[in-house]
Amino acid sequence: AIEYQDGMENWDIPHFEGMQSVKLPVLTTTGKNFVRASEDLFVYRSGFTKPSVVFENGGFSFTSAFNASICGFRLPIKLQKDKTYYVKCDYENMTTIRIYGSDILSNEIDTNWETKVLNQNGERFTFDKQFEYYYVGFYPNAGFQMKIKNLQIEEGTVATAYEPYKTNILTVNEDVT
Repeated sequence: AIEYQDGMENWDIPHFEGMQSVKLPVLTTTGKNFVRASEDLFVYRSGFTKPSVVFENGGFSFTSAFNASICGFRLPIKLQKDKTYYVKCDYENMTTIRIYGSDILSNEIDTNWETKVLNQNGERFTFDKQFEYYYVGFYPNAGFQMKIKNLQIEEGTVATAYEPYKTNILTVNEDVT
Protein backbone atom coordinates (compact mmCIF):
# COMPACT_ATOMS: atom_id res chain seq x y z
CA ALA A 1 0.00 0.00 0.00
CA ILE A 2 1.12 3.56 -0.69
CA GLU A 3 1.44 5.74 2.38
CA TYR A 4 -0.84 8.83 2.38
CA GLN A 5 0.72 12.10 1.16
CA ASP A 6 -0.65 15.62 0.70
CA GLY A 7 -2.61 15.90 -2.55
CA MET A 8 -3.86 12.30 -2.52
CA GLU A 9 -7.40 13.21 -1.41
CA ASN A 10 -8.91 12.53 -4.87
CA TRP A 11 -6.93 9.48 -5.95
CA ASP A 12 -10.13 7.45 -6.24
CA ILE A 13 -11.47 9.64 -9.12
CA PRO A 14 -10.83 7.73 -12.39
CA HIS A 15 -9.90 10.74 -14.60
CA PHE A 16 -6.76 12.42 -15.82
CA GLU A 17 -6.42 16.19 -15.89
CA GLY A 18 -8.49 17.50 -18.76
CA MET A 19 -11.37 15.12 -18.04
CA GLN A 20 -9.99 12.22 -20.06
CA SER A 21 -11.28 9.00 -18.55
CA VAL A 22 -8.98 6.05 -17.98
CA LYS A 23 -11.89 3.63 -18.32
CA LEU A 24 -13.20 4.80 -21.71
CA PRO A 25 -11.44 3.34 -24.74
CA VAL A 26 -10.56 5.86 -27.44
CA LEU A 27 -10.02 5.01 -31.10
CA THR A 28 -8.53 7.56 -33.48
CA THR A 29 -8.87 6.97 -37.20
CA THR A 30 -7.16 8.86 -40.00
CA GLY A 31 -8.15 9.09 -43.66
CA LYS A 32 -5.77 8.21 -46.49
CA ASN A 33 -3.86 11.54 -46.35
CA PHE A 34 -1.32 11.61 -43.51
CA VAL A 35 -0.42 15.34 -43.77
CA ARG A 36 -2.16 18.06 -41.79
CA ALA A 37 -0.62 21.33 -43.03
CA SER A 38 -1.11 23.69 -40.09
CA GLU A 39 0.83 26.23 -38.07
CA ASP A 40 1.16 23.96 -35.01
CA LEU A 41 2.95 21.28 -37.08
CA PHE A 42 5.09 23.69 -39.16
CA VAL A 43 8.86 23.02 -39.20
CA TYR A 44 11.87 24.68 -40.82
CA ARG A 45 15.61 24.02 -41.23
CA SER A 46 17.73 24.15 -38.09
CA GLY A 47 20.09 27.13 -37.96
CA PHE A 48 17.96 29.30 -40.25
CA THR A 49 15.45 32.02 -39.50
CA LYS A 50 11.89 30.73 -39.37
CA PRO A 51 10.25 31.82 -42.63
CA SER A 52 6.96 33.63 -42.70
CA VAL A 53 4.37 31.19 -43.99
CA VAL A 54 0.97 32.02 -45.45
CA PHE A 55 -1.77 29.39 -45.29
CA GLU A 56 -4.50 29.87 -47.91
CA ASN A 57 -6.86 27.92 -50.14
CA GLY A 58 -5.84 24.50 -48.85
CA GLY A 59 -2.13 25.15 -49.28
CA PHE A 60 0.76 27.28 -48.07
CA SER A 61 3.50 29.51 -49.44
CA PHE A 62 6.71 31.19 -48.31
CA THR A 63 9.62 33.09 -49.86
CA SER A 64 13.23 32.03 -49.45
CA ALA A 65 16.44 33.95 -50.12
CA PHE A 66 18.32 30.74 -50.98
CA ASN A 67 17.77 27.04 -51.78
CA ALA A 68 18.77 25.59 -48.39
CA SER A 69 15.84 27.15 -46.53
CA ILE A 70 13.71 24.03 -46.04
CA CYS A 71 10.23 24.21 -44.57
CA GLY A 72 7.48 21.67 -44.09
CA PHE A 73 5.41 19.82 -41.51
CA ARG A 74 5.69 17.16 -38.84
CA LEU A 75 3.30 14.34 -39.68
CA PRO A 76 0.58 13.84 -37.05
CA ILE A 77 0.84 10.06 -37.42
CA LYS A 78 3.72 7.60 -37.23
CA LEU A 79 4.63 5.92 -40.50
CA GLN A 80 5.54 2.23 -40.37
CA LYS A 81 8.90 0.81 -41.37
CA ASP A 82 8.97 -1.40 -44.46
CA LYS A 83 5.64 0.01 -45.73
CA THR A 84 5.53 1.91 -49.00
CA TYR A 85 4.12 5.44 -49.09
CA TYR A 86 3.60 7.94 -51.89
CA VAL A 87 3.99 11.71 -51.61
CA LYS A 88 2.49 14.13 -54.13
CA CYS A 89 1.56 17.80 -54.26
CA ASP A 90 0.89 20.68 -56.63
CA TYR A 91 3.72 23.19 -56.46
CA GLU A 92 5.42 26.30 -57.81
CA ASN A 93 9.14 27.05 -57.40
CA MET A 94 10.13 23.90 -55.53
CA THR A 95 13.17 21.70 -56.31
CA THR A 96 12.71 18.55 -54.17
CA ILE A 97 10.50 16.96 -51.54
CA ARG A 98 12.27 15.42 -48.54
CA ILE A 99 10.90 13.00 -45.98
CA TYR A 100 12.77 12.85 -42.67
CA GLY A 101 12.66 10.18 -39.98
CA SER A 102 13.83 11.02 -36.45
CA ASP A 103 13.44 10.03 -32.83
CA ILE A 104 13.63 13.73 -31.93
CA LEU A 105 10.51 15.90 -31.60
CA SER A 106 11.46 19.32 -32.93
CA ASN A 107 10.19 22.41 -34.73
CA GLU A 108 13.46 22.52 -36.66
CA ILE A 109 14.55 20.03 -39.32
CA ASP A 110 18.04 18.63 -38.85
CA THR A 111 19.45 17.63 -42.25
CA ASN A 112 21.48 14.88 -40.52
CA TRP A 113 18.27 12.95 -39.82
CA GLU A 114 17.56 9.96 -42.06
CA THR A 115 16.33 11.52 -45.29
CA LYS A 116 14.52 10.37 -48.41
CA VAL A 117 15.09 12.86 -51.28
CA LEU A 118 12.18 12.60 -53.68
CA ASN A 119 11.25 13.97 -57.07
CA GLN A 120 9.23 17.20 -56.96
CA ASN A 121 6.55 15.55 -59.12
CA GLY A 122 5.92 12.87 -56.50
CA GLU A 123 7.50 9.55 -55.67
CA ARG A 124 7.13 6.49 -53.46
CA PHE A 125 9.36 5.87 -50.45
CA THR A 126 9.99 3.36 -47.65
CA PHE A 127 11.92 3.58 -44.38
CA ASP A 128 13.72 0.42 -43.25
CA LYS A 129 13.97 1.71 -39.68
CA GLN A 130 11.14 2.72 -37.34
CA PHE A 131 11.19 6.33 -36.06
CA GLU A 132 9.07 8.15 -33.50
CA TYR A 133 8.54 11.21 -35.72
CA TYR A 134 8.29 11.89 -39.44
CA TYR A 135 8.58 15.20 -41.25
CA VAL A 136 7.95 16.32 -44.83
CA GLY A 137 10.11 19.19 -46.10
CA PHE A 138 10.45 21.18 -49.31
CA TYR A 139 13.46 22.85 -50.93
CA PRO A 140 12.42 26.09 -52.66
CA ASN A 141 14.02 27.78 -55.65
CA ALA A 142 16.14 30.68 -54.36
CA GLY A 143 14.47 34.08 -54.25
CA PHE A 144 11.05 32.85 -55.35
CA GLN A 145 7.80 32.38 -53.51
CA MET A 146 7.29 28.63 -53.14
CA LYS A 147 3.66 27.50 -53.20
CA ILE A 148 2.44 24.05 -52.19
CA LYS A 149 -1.16 22.82 -52.53
CA ASN A 150 -2.91 19.48 -52.28
CA LEU A 151 -0.08 17.90 -50.32
CA GLN A 152 -0.74 14.22 -49.70
CA ILE A 153 1.23 11.33 -48.23
CA GLU A 154 -0.61 8.04 -48.44
CA GLU A 155 0.12 4.36 -48.11
CA GLY A 156 0.68 2.71 -51.48
CA THR A 157 2.87 2.68 -54.57
CA VAL A 158 0.95 5.21 -56.70
CA ALA A 159 -0.71 8.57 -56.11
CA THR A 160 -4.49 8.65 -55.91
CA ALA A 161 -6.86 11.62 -56.08
CA TYR A 162 -6.16 14.28 -53.44
CA GLU A 163 -8.17 14.13 -50.22
CA PRO A 164 -7.74 16.60 -47.34
CA TYR A 165 -6.45 15.31 -44.00
CA LYS A 166 -9.33 13.77 -42.01
CA THR A 167 -9.47 12.32 -38.54
CA ASN A 168 -12.15 10.95 -36.23
CA ILE A 169 -11.98 10.21 -32.53
CA LEU A 170 -14.38 7.59 -31.21
CA THR A 171 -14.92 7.18 -27.48
CA VAL A 172 -16.83 4.15 -26.24
CA ASN A 173 -18.89 4.95 -23.14
CA GLU A 174 -18.97 1.36 -21.90
CA ASP A 175 -16.40 -1.10 -20.70
CA VAL A 176 -14.98 -3.14 -23.58
CA THR A 177 -14.30 -6.78 -22.74
